[in-house]
Amino acid sequence: MENVTKKAVVGSEEDWIEMQNNTFTNWVNANLKQRGMSVESIAFGFEDGVKLVNLYEIVAKRSLGKYAKNPKFPNQKLENVSLVLKAMQQDGVKLVSIDSDHVVNCNFKMILGLIWQLILRYQISGTEDKSIKIALKKLLLVWLQHVIPEQNITNLTNDWNNGIALCNLINVLHPGSFPEYNNLRQEDAFSNACRGMKLAEDMFNIPQIISAENMINKNVDELSMITYLSYFTKDNGIGVLWTLNLVNKWNSSIGVKNFNKDWNDGSAIRNLINTFQPNLVPEPISNDNEENCKTAMAIAEKVFLIPQIISPSEMANPKIPELAIMAYVVQFTKVKPIIIPSTKFSLSGAGIVEPKVGAINEFYIRCSDDTLEMDELEVEIIGPNLVPINFKYDINNPLLRTYKYNAEEQGIYRISVMYLGNHVPQSPVITIAKQDLEIIKVRGEGLSGGHLHSPVIFIVDVGAANSQVEVNIEGPDGKLVKNIVKNNKDGTYTVKYTPLVEGIHLIDLTVNRQKLPGGPIKTMITDLGSVTVTAKQYEIDKQLYAELHERIGIAVDTSSSGVGTLTAETKGPNKKPVETDIENDGNDSYTVSFTPNIVGEFYTNVYWNGKKIQGCPFVVWVSDCTKVKTCGEPLKYTNIHEETFFNITTFGAGPGNLTGYIEKEGFQIPLNISMKDINTYACSFRANEVGEHNVCIYYNNVSIHGNPHKVNVCNPKKVVVVKGTDSNVLLLNQPHSLEIELGVGAGLGELSCSVIGPVGEIPSSIKELTYNRKEIRFVPVIPGSYEVKVFYCQRLITGSPYTFKVYPIAPEHLLNEKEENQISKVDPSKVTISTSFLEAIVDEPSRLTVNPKYAGPGHLSATFQGENNTNIVVGIRDNNNGTYEVTYTPPSSGKYVLNLYWDDQHIPGSPFNVVARKKEEEEKFILKGNGIREGTAGQPVLFTLDGRRAGHGKLSCKCRAPSGKMTYVLISDNKDGTYTVDLNATEPGLHTVEVEWDNRPITGSPFLVRIMQATDAKKVKARGPGLESGILANFQGNFKVDSKGAGPGTLKIRIHGPKGAFKVEMFRESDHDRLVTVRYNPTERGIYTANVFWSDEHITGSPFEIFVAENEKELRLWKENKEHAQKQADAKKQQNLLTTG
Repeated sequence: MENVTKKAVVGSEEDWIEMQNNTFTNWVNANLKQRGMSVESIAFGFEDGVKLVNLYEIVAKRSLGKYAKNPKFPNQKLENVSLVLKAMQQDGVKLVSIDSDHVVNCNFKMILGLIWQLILRYQISGTEDKSIKIALKKLLLVWLQHVIPEQNITNLTNDWNNGIALCNLINVLHPGSFPEYNNLRQEDAFSNACRGMKLAEDMFNIPQIISAENMINKNVDELSMITYLSYFTKDNGIGVLWTLNLVNKWNSSIGVKNFNKDWNDGSAIRNLINTFQPNLVPEPISNDNEENCKTAMAIAEKVFLIPQIISPSEMANPKIPELAIMAYVVQFTKVKPIIIPSTKFSLSGAGIVEPKVGAINEFYIRCSDDTLEMDELEVEIIGPNLVPINFKYDINNPLLRTYKYNAEEQGIYRISVMYLGNHVPQSPVITIAKQDLEIIKVRGEGLSGGHLHSPVIFIVDVGAANSQVEVNIEGPDGKLVKNIVKNNKDGTYTVKYTPLVEGIHLIDLTVNRQKLPGGPIKTMITDLGSVTVTAKQYEIDKQLYAELHERIGIAVDTSSSGVGTLTAETKGPNKKPVETDIENDGNDSYTVSFTPNIVGEFYTNVYWNGKKIQGCPFVVWVSDCTKVKTCGEPLKYTNIHEETFFNITTFGAGPGNLTGYIEKEGFQIPLNISMKDINTYACSFRANEVGEHNVCIYYNNVSIHGNPHKVNVCNPKKVVVVKGTDSNVLLLNQPHSLEIELGVGAGLGELSCSVIGPVGEIPSSIKELTYNRKEIRFVPVIPGSYEVKVFYCQRLITGSPYTFKVYPIAPEHLLNEKEENQISKVDPSKVTISTSFLEAIVDEPSRLTVNPKYAGPGHLSATFQGENNTNIVVGIRDNNNGTYEVTYTPPSSGKYVLNLYWDDQHIPGSPFNVVARKKEEEEKFILKGNGIREGTAGQPVLFTLDGRRAGHGKLSCKCRAPSGKMTYVLISDNKDGTYTVDLNATEPGLHTVEVEWDNRPITGSPFLVRIMQATDAKKVKARGPGLESGILANFQGNFKVDSKGAGPGTLKIRIHGPKGAFKVEMFRESDHDRLVTVRYNPTERGIYTANVFWSDEHITGSPFEIFVAENEKELRLWKENKEHAQKQADAKKQQNLLTTG
C-alpha cells in the first residue's frame, strides 16, 4: 500500500492519501465481490480495464455490452477504459483532465479522483439528470444532524472520532440494537468504532470500508467518511426505510414509498405540513407541480421555520436524489403538531363501510377528549337522489354515539360529520349501499328436487321492492333451462321452470347485479322410475381404523334419490347389534354414526326405502391402543452404535398398524419393526449419539400409554480406570480399590462390577467420589487369582476384566521363597512383546501382548507411572494360550514409564518410556447434528460446531457436490462460541465437506455427507391392468408402482371395495428394486378405489377409481356416464374461467 502511494504521488506523505486509498480500495472490493473479483491496489487493479468495466456495471446497474475480457494488447486495454469513461459522461458525470491513459498507466491520483466520481454519482447521488446540481455533502450532514440531534454533529470528520455518534445512529435506526451507547466513554474511541462498524455490518450489511484506526484519527479523510456514511442513505438502505417509516407514521394517509416520484406533484409535502397543522396548505388549484411544491415549501418555511435546502423545482423533478428530499423532510422532527378539536373524533361501523339496502345500517362516532361537547356535531346523510336521509342516534355514553339510517335503494350515499365547522377525520365518507344478500331467502319444494317434464317452482324473498332478480338454471347437459321470474310486489319473486333432462340442475341467483353467495344451488331432477342413494367417500384411514369408544360417522347423500326413508344397522365382531343413530344434516345429507364398545370388525348397512345403498356393508376395524405395551423390564440404558432390541405386545388391542421412532433433539430415526407372532412385534434401533433419547410407539397413529419412553444411550469406551493398586499382586484380607472416571461423552449410565475369586464372586461396593469419578472397593479373603469386571450400561469398559494375584504373605517373603526355589528356572530375558507402545492417546486404552513362553515359570506384573510418580492401574488379562494382554490408559498428556516384570524381574527393554498426547481437535471441537452425516437435497442440511474450547479463531467450511461444483455454505455465528452451518446441498450423492479452524482441518475433516434426493410423490408412477376398469370374470388385479427418481419414502396402498377395506399384497424382486408389484383379488362387482401414497402423499393419478362390471354392456355404460360427467365438469370449469377472466 505504501509503495503504491509513493510511486503514484512522488514525495507525498499526507495521511489522507493513504486513508483514501484504503477506503476506496475497500469500497471497490465490496462491490466487485458480487462477481467474485477483487483488487489488491486501485492503482494497478484497473490497468487492463476489465475490473473497471465490471465495477461500473455493478454500481450503475446496467451492462456495457461487449468488451475485451482478456486483453493482450494496449489498444484493447485503452478501449475497455474508454468504454467506462464514455458511459460515465453519458450518465452526467463530469470528468476533468482524466483519460484512458491515466488508468492504463496507473496514475494513482487520477484513479482516486475517478473512484470518487463513481461513488458520488452511483452511491450517493443516484440521479441521471444532469440539470440537478445539489450539495450532497450538506444534505447528508443535515440528515444526520436531525436523526441524532443529541450528538450535535457539525461535520463529517472529527465529530465521528470517538465512535459514539456511529453507535447512537445505529440504535436510532434500529431501536434497541445498541441501548448502552449512552454509557460509552470517549477514551474508548477505538473500541466504540469497532463495535459500531461491526454491528452496522451485521445488521445493515454495511461493509467496513474504512478502518477503525482511520475513523478515530483526528485528521480522518472527509471523502472516506462521506463514502462510509453514505451507505446509511443509499437506495433501499436502512436510512431510507427509517425515514419512510417516520413520514408514514406522522400521517399514514401520505403513504409514500420513495423520496422522489411520490413527492413531485406537491401532494405529499402538503399532506405532511397539514399533519402538523390541519388545513394549513390549501388544495392546489393548478396542475403545475413546481408551483404546488413552491406554495407548500414557502408555508413550511414561514410557519415552521423549515429552511428550503432544496428548491421547489428540484422537489418537482422525479429524478431528484432521494437523499435530497430525505434531508428536507427529516427537518420536520423539530415541529410540534397543532391539535384541533375535530381531530379528536373518529368514525367506524358497517354503516359507513358497507351499508345494506333494506336494512338498518349503523355507524359510530367516538370522541377521545371528554372536554368536548358531542352535541356540537353536525351530521348529514345524502342519498342516491341527492335527497337527505333521516337518521336517529343513541347515546351509548358521553363519548360514544350510535347513528342509524335505512338505505331504501341501491346507490351512492354521502355521510358528512363536522365539529365546529371542521370535518372530523375520514369525513365526508362516500359509500355505496348494496343489496344485503344475507337477508335474501330462497324457499319452496322446487329446491328439494323435481321430476322430468313437470313444472318446478320456488320462491326468492328479497325483502325489498323494485329489485332486479335474475335466475340462470343449467341442466346436466350444460344447456340453460328457460325460466319465468314473477314479481309478487311484496318483496318476493316466484321462479318457475320445466326440466327436460334428468340429473343435477345448477341454479344461480343474481339480485341487483350481485350474485347470491353459496351458489349455485344444486337440485336433482329424476325420472320417477330411477332413484339412487350413495355414501360419500370418507377419509381413508377412518375407513380402516378407529379407536375404541370413538364416535364413527358415515356421510350419506340422498340428493339424487327423490323421496324416501333412510335406516341403518350396525353389528360388531360378536354379531350383536350396535345402537346406530341417523342425524339429518340438511340439504338431503345424513350422518350415520355409532360408538364401538369392543375391539374388532364392525359392519354397518345403510338402507334407503328398505334397500341397501351402494358400498354396503361399511367395514371399520376398531382397536384399543391402551392395550399396546412393551414386554419385560422397561428399557433404561443402551450403548452407542449398538443394535438394541425390545418387544411390543398388542394382545387385546385389536387389528392395527404398529409404528415408532427414536428421537433426540428433534432428529428422528424410524424403528425396525417385524411381527414375531399375531400379538408380538420385535423392535430394534441403533443410536448414533449419547444422551437421553425418546422412544415413541404408535398404534394406528395413536400414541400408546407411556410415550415417550426415556432411554439413556451410553458409551462404555469413555469410561476408564484412572487409579488403582500399584501392582497386580494383592494381599489377603486387605482392602483394595479401583478409581473409575466417566469421561466426556460417556452419557448417563449405570456403573456396576463383579469381583470373582477362586471360589466365586465376593462382595464389592461402589462409592461416588465426584460427579464423574467413582471408586470400586473389595477385600479378598481367599488366596489365588481374582478377576475384576467393570460394567457401564451392562457392557464391559475398555481394559476390563482386570486380573490380580492374591497372596497370604507379604510380597517380599514371597520373593525370597521364589528366589530359593525357582531362580535357576526363570529367565525374564526370554519374554517378548508384540507391539510398539512408545506413544499413547490420552483417555484411550493402549494394548500390547506379552509372551513369556520360554521364560520359565513365574507371574507377570506391571506398573504405569506418571511424571509425579503417580501409579495408574494396569490391566493384565490371561489369554489362556500362554500369552497375556496388558492394557493401560494415560489420563493426561505427558511422559510416563511402563514397567513390565516377569516373576518380579524387568523384561528386556523395561522400563519403557511412553509419551501420551491429546487428541486436540476432539477436545476442542464438538460436532452435533445429523447434517454432518446426511441430509436431503433442496432442504436445510444443518450441523453445529462447538468451538468454545478452541479459543479465538475463524471457522471456514467448503462443500463439494458429486458434480464437482462447490455449494454455497452458510455459516451463522451464534455469538456463544458455537456456529450453525448449512451446506445448502441441492444435488443427491456423497458430498465432501472440509471444516477448518484458522485454515487447519479439524479432526475427521474432510467428512463425507450423504445427501438424499428429496421426496417427490409426483415422480412415482403406477401402471397395470389392476388400475383399469374391467369385467369380473377375467379381471387382472395386479399393477406395478415405480418409485425411481422419487427420493426416499414409504409406499402405502389402501384399496377399498364395495364392502370396505380390501386385502393387498406387495412384493419386489430384490430389496434394492424400486419397482413394486401389487396384487388384489376382487370377488364381486362394484367400484374399487385404490389409494397409492408415497410418504403419506397421493402419487400422480391417486386415488384411482376402478369399476369391476358383470358384463361388457355394464362396463360400457359406466364408462359413457363417467366420460359425460367429466365433460360437464370441464365445461363448467371453462365457463368459470371465462366469467372470472
